[in-house]
Amino acid sequence: MSKNEEPLELIFNKKKKTDRHNSTTPSIEIRNFPNNMNDYKVAWRGSDEEIDKSQRVPLTETTAPLVALWIPPEFLEHSFPNSKTFIKSAMELKNEVVQATWIRNGPRVKDPTMYTGVLGTAFLCFKAYLATGSPQDLALFTEIVDSCCAAAPTHPDNVTFLRGQAGIYAMGAVAAKIGDDKTRRDFFLDHFKRIGGRRVLSMGPVDEGSSLPCELLNGRVGFLYAALFINKYISEEMVLWSMTGPVVDAVLASGRAHATPECPLMYPWKSRRYFGASHGLAGSV
Repeated sequence: MSKNEEPLELIFNKKKKTDRHNSTTPSIEIRNFPNNMNDYKVAWRGSDEEIDKSQRVPLTETTAPLVALWIPPEFLEHSFPNSKTFIKSAMELKNEVVQATWIRNGPRVKDPTMYTGVLGTAFLCFKAYLATGSPQDLALFTEIVDSCCAAAPTHPDNVTFLRGQAGIYAMGAVAAKIGDDKTRRDFFLDHFKRIGGRRVLSMGPVDEGSSLPCELLNGRVGFLYAALFINKYISEEMVLWSMTGPVVDAVLASGRAHATPECPLMYPWKSRRYFGASHGLAGSV
């Protein structure tokens, strides 16, 4: 480690830098929020008599039918009586998102990524299609994905599912597969595999010049997620282990290189170790 390099440290919360660097041990801030929602009550069925929660009521075949939950009216206002009502509400929300991000200002792509762009709208339409089989959702999904793929070459290079071209081409390949268009599917897969062939993905922690992190948002695991997405929705052997295996090995090697006595695998982001999903351990493993 060079003299000017900032030492790795565990980040549990965002505190002032002075607080972090003046302390010899990682700081942990315990935060909780008051629960303002009305509590439920347990009562004997057919009776207003509430059962004390400290009283243990063994749930047997005899007693279970006699116990009922009293749910506050505020809860009932936001509940769904059946799955059809839930699906209907979800589709109405999906339509609002499509209107706001794709239709209202005219179909255009300023940002083709999943994380901050309209590819996220395409993914929403894709999930809606899987839930309902709606041809309209499938058509919207394909339309938006095609526009994102056309804009992908102009987008800053990134190898991940959420922020990069890997996610764009993975979605394009899946859309073509559903549309039974083998030519377009192979076109998008070729672009995806070119990304997978980059040596930087499989460079270990001791390789000089490797600036690619292992994280889900911006790094190697983000590429692996895109590969798994393709294999799940197209074919299990569409992206072979010969491509993903070296990337997995690099992720494990990096995790061991930054391990702590408490954690055998650990992943840094900008010289700090994280536990979270975007930059840290949870997302990487």
